[in-house]
Formats: sequence, C-alpha cells, structure tokens
Amino acid sequence: MSKHMRPLTGILDVAPPRRPRFGMTAIQKATILCCSFTNTAVPHVYENFMPEFMVVDEAAQPTEPEIWTVFAHYAPTGRLLIGDTKQLGPHVHSQFALKKDEENTNGFASQQGISFMTRLESSGFLVTTLTEQNRAILAIATTYSETFYHGSLINGAGTDIEERQLAKKLLEFNKKNYQKNHQ
Repeated sequence: MSKHMRPLTGILDVAPPRRPRFGMTAIQKATILCCSFTNTAVPHVYENFMPEFMVVDEAAQPTEPEIWTVFAHYAPTGRLLIGDTKQLGPHVHSQFALKKDEENTNGFASQQGISFMTRLESSGFLVTTLTEQNRAILAIATTYSETFYHGSLINGAGTDIEERQLAKKLLEFNKKNYQKNHQ
C-alpha cells in the first residue's frame, strides 16, 4: 500500500459516541474508507468523505433500497460493484413479502428479493464473471461449481489440498475420527 494511502477500517466502531469529532476528523483525512454499504448512509460518513471512486463488495446481497445510499450521498467518478448474483442474494423477512401460491396487495413484493446488481445484470449492463476460484480445495469447490456454475469454475494454483496445510490436517482429522461412521 502506498504511503499516501491511509486505510480506515472500523472507524464507526472505534470512535466513541462522546467524541464524534475524532470520527469526523479521521474520515475527513482518509483516502480510503472501508465500511459496510449500510454505514455509507451514516451522516457523519457521507458529510465528511467524498471518494473519487467507490468499490462495493458483496453488491449482490443488499436489497435495492439498502444500496441506494451508495448512489444518493456520493458522486464519485466511478463505481465498481463486486458480487455474485448466482450465490447469496438479498434476505427479505417481511409479512408483506410475496409467498408462493398467495395473492399479495403489495405490487412491489415480487421485487423485494432482487438485488440492484441482479437488476443491472438482467438489463444488459456490462458484467464480468471470474471463472477461476482460489479459495476452496477441490472437494469443496466442485460442489459450488456444479451447483451454481454448471461446472465451469477452474481451480487456481494453490487450491490443491497438498498446498493447504490446514485443510490437509482437517481432512486427516476427519478421516481418522469420522470416516468409520460413513462407510
């Protein structure tokens, strides 16, 4: 990281309520601010931090109203939404949400579970799918590759269990302690 870039993470949790100036001053001086999309709606954040560029991680998870703060309070030259519309989407818990085989008077009920990122993707906005996974060992990656991506994911270098010492030890432990129950 450049010496000119000062990451600021967790400032909303660090700044005591009795000293709000600390939080505001820190945010004003920051060149990078890492926070949840919901914290972008906190007034002392959007009043004191104007980014040139915004990166929103896990952008396929929030509902549309939840992510609009990223657009309502900021005017960066660009935004990059990072997320996976094939995995975990918005969680809506509402008595007015549309239920299977039920009529609903809420005309927007069917839209509640659609993320803004999903809407952009289905409207033809530019989307790039990264097909190389570098997180999981083969046994785990195969499951979600088949489930969500029709087997199209490629395992990156370093995902082999021989290169993952913790995963290797967990596998050995599980085989030793639980294999006999599954034969």
